[in-house]
Amino acid sequence: SSNSNSSSFLLLLLFLLIGGMVWFCSVGLLNVVIFLTFLLLPPQTSIANDLPPYVHSVEVGKQSSSFYDDPLSIASFRYNSAAVFDKARERIVIFMGYFYDHKNHQATWCKDVWEFSLTSYSWRRLHDGEGTAPEPRYGHSSTLIDKDHVLVFGGDTGKAHGKRGDAWIFDLTSHFWAQIFPSTDDTPSPRSLHTASMIEDEDGITYVLVHGGIKLHDTWLYNVQKNVWTMHSSSLLPIPPLGERYGAATTQSSSNPRKVYLFGGADMKTRQLFNDVWQFTVENGWFLLENDGGPVPRNYLTIVSITTKKRKVEGTDDIVVFGGSNCTGSCKLFSDVWVFNTQQLQWKEYKHSIEVYPRYHHSIVMDHDTNLLYSFGGETYKPKYMYHNSILCMELEGLSSTQCESTFSSIIRSVELNGVVVIGSLLLLFSSLCGYLLYKNCIVMNPSFKTE
Repeated sequence: SSNSNSSSFLLLLLFLLIGGMVWFCSVGLLNVVIFLTFLLLPPQTSIANDLPPYVHSVEVGKQSSSFYDDPLSIASFRYNSAAVFDKARERIVIFMGYFYDHKNHQATWCKDVWEFSLTSYSWRRLHDGEGTAPEPRYGHSSTLIDKDHVLVFGGDTGKAHGKRGDAWIFDLTSHFWAQIFPSTDDTPSPRSLHTASMIEDEDGITYVLVHGGIKLHDTWLYNVQKNVWTMHSSSLLPIPPLGERYGAATTQSSSNPRKVYLFGGADMKTRQLFNDVWQFTVENGWFLLENDGGPVPRNYLTIVSITTKKRKVEGTDDIVVFGGSNCTGSCKLFSDVWVFNTQQLQWKEYKHSIEVYPRYHHSIVMDHDTNLLYSFGGETYKPKYMYHNSILCMELEGLSSTQCESTFSSIIRSVELNGVVVIGSLLLLFSSLCGYLLYKNCIVMNPSFKTE
């Protein structure tokens, strides 16, 4: 028995010795030096301050394999739908859209309304589009005008002269549609691929701001309380500031409800694409925010406004741009994420921590309590051709208020440097062969990650 114990002890020592040698060879002398150096550093020291910030993403709603999968239990493939974030009920609501079945050469204009619950991560159809409801369409807009009602405007039905200028209210509590008829005949012309956002004036009156569309340059304000459309005076200038553009995107400022930002778009006549940033107020109209660099010109993109508690007090925010296309010449789609600081007028590109397919004609919403972004739908050409119907959740490093963002971000950075990271008083050592992740009272949104 004594000899057996001695043999076991020697085998254990030999195993530890060999393991130590393998570890030393795999980590290398440089990492050992880094390790000893970081032991002398105080807690909360970052080793990657100059690395680009990350976007951490995960699909929280599954992607169907076919347009015809589960037609009653999941929103089908589609693009150019419209979406709102229903904070009162913690869900994303999707309105209509379009799908082309290349296999059967059949186009489908969707007429249904769906919700994706952010508590159960499940789909539910709210309306089948039958009875009193808008015609099936795509390229329309949806705007949350109060916590219980959404204004859906315009779009294209696919018919001859299929563009529409009608406006509908969807009730988020009863799930019923009602068409609204403004109190005057002065209304926007039929249009699709326009932009729409909420905005307030200096007196606190709320409007829906509608701009542009295919071969259109005008800007309209819908007074929610009075049920009246008014063309903004900027549309009457000899040379309208933005010119004609479609496929642009707007978002209401998350720190100042009296501002709306617009980015990108294209001019159908000249085929020119844009990457400019504009700010709109009811009192002063459109104002160009001069800047250099940033995303390449594009349309069919999405943007949202994002801020932190400190910057909201200061009245400043950022604009997040995701995806889109540039089809001047060969058609290129994008998956990049850019953030524009509206105070410093500077761009910063964020790097994906996992592979995210390029896409366009998608929609996006944001939960301003957590600063998490949710994208739905759209179309991808490469690395494979596909329509999307999953929900892609994105978390921007440094701009999220989720519990584990800083831990997750630091782990990602440490893997890229293949070295040591100090998170508070917790020291994690990564080798090139393996890594050890320690989480305490923490749920990481996406436990898999990818480095380039």
